Amino acid sequence: MSTPILLAFIIIILSLLYILNKKPNSNEKLNKNKENISQKEENNKQKEKKEKEEKLKKIKESEIENENFLKSHLIKSIKDLKTIKKVIFAHNGHVIIFCDEKKVCFVYLPTINSNINPKIISKSIQYDSITDITYSNEKKQIFVSTKNEKKIFYLYFQLKDNKNKLNLSEDFIQTERKFEIDQIAITTKENNFLSTSGTNNDTEIQIYNTISKSLEEKIDTGGIHNIEIKMTPDNKNLLISTFLNEISVINLEKNEKFNNVTLKYENSFKFIRKKSISGIKAKILSFTFTNDENFFLVSTENKTIKILQIFGNISDSKVFKEIKRDFNVKIVSMYVEEFYNGKLTGKIAYSENNNIYICDCEGNNLLTFKDAHDNEIVNLMITKINCEEENEDKNERDYKIINFDENLEKDQKGKIIVISGSKDGRIKFWNI
Repeated sequence: MSTPILLAFIIIILSLLYILNKKPNSNEKLNKNKENISQKEENNKQKEKKEKEEKLKKIKESEIENENFLKSHLIKSIKDLKTIKKVIFAHNGHVIIFCDEKKVCFVYLPTINSNINPKIISKSIQYDSITDITYSNEKKQIFVSTKNEKKIFYLYFQLKDNKNKLNLSEDFIQTERKFEIDQIAITTKENNFLSTSGTNNDTEIQIYNTISKSLEEKIDTGGIHNIEIKMTPDNKNLLISTFLNEISVINLEKNEKFNNVTLKYENSFKFIRKKSISGIKAKILSFTFTNDENFFLVSTENKTIKILQIFGNISDSKVFKEIKRDFNVKIVSMYVEEFYNGKLTGKIAYSENNNIYICDCEGNNLLTFKDAHDNEIVNLMITKINCEEENEDKNERDYKIINFDENLEKDQKGKIIVISGSKDGRIKFWNI
């Protein structure tokens, strides 16, 4: 065999040996790569697990922090019903009335004392479902509208053996509504009129005399479904929010005439449709008046709280300030501390689901009560109320005999607090 051929043969043999020797190394490298990938996946799993644990830990810490925050601001919590359908506040929050489908509850609080539980007076409406409640400050009566019979019942207070009772009067108003009653609103002071709105396509406002039980007036809002009805604090106007993005105004006009026979002045009333309050420009969710009665707030579906200033005639009210939020505000309340030289000072409380938020009149956030209730908030009020701690004997005496002192309405020594009621059946008092 010649030398070149021998060399070529040797080279081929060596190449084969190299290839044969290299193959196990490739398999080893492949296995090593698999091991590296598996280790990397395991590391990623451990990292994700750790991140998840850290996240859960932070959430838990945040929940504990929020729970401690709520406890530090909660003055008192009361409960008598499993759920609350409607809650209203009177006498600047010293009187609270709430109901479910069958039962009406009344609470009188001469002071918010964290050491003493208030007495809750209640009365059941056994034979029909409750649709709405309203309260007359002067007459100390609760009016209850019912679903199926379309009646309005009277609840009144009776003092017997030094104990207050809430009794159902034999008097009631049988309304002429075609559909069930949606909402009711009472006038007070020297007149006795109860306004009612209907559900579905019943756009007629019916006004009844609470003394004669008769229908005084029917006013249609133009075929537009009504959202909410409320009397103005001066009892001169009924306001009706509608789907036309405006608030209709019905004026209660008083006429006084001297009777030459009885030698006394006699009053008569007319209900007159006035110019609607415009400038709202969005679907109205709710509206409410401020404590000084010079402003009212409207929350709209475009995530806005509008503060309107009242200029003499309620129909001439103009938007004073607009506050934008990140969500639609369902319930809103405002306490005015001062209005001087065009500058408005006060606090606004509003809710979204079960959360409560506090801001100033410029919209700057002050406090957030996250998960303030276990369910959706039905109503809230920001007010100034007496929160002084008093001895048990004095409070027991105050609760036994209801004495609605007019000073409660003008109490300047109180503390600004928020009262909230929700579908979870609880009424809570918050220190802000």
